[in-house]
Amino acid sequence: MPRLSWIGAMALHDEQCVDNIARVWRFSRFLDSELVALLNEIEFSRHSAAMKDVREYYLRPGIQIGKGDLSA
Repeated sequence: MPRLSWIGAMALHDEQCVDNIARVWRFSRFLDSELVALLNEIEFSRHSAAMKDVREYYLRPGIQIGKGDLSA
């Protein structure tokens, strides 16, 4: 895999999380209501929405977000 920036790594991790949640939903009729509530909370959180925006708009070639070393 190519080297990722810190924001790229976060976006990749979030994308994997979304994929895993989608796989779990296939078994929704067997899931406990507390687990269903937790999955909904994760899937529709502000963080997930922000990471979706990062993947769609900011992680295009040639766009630089912040500093690679996480400094201010």
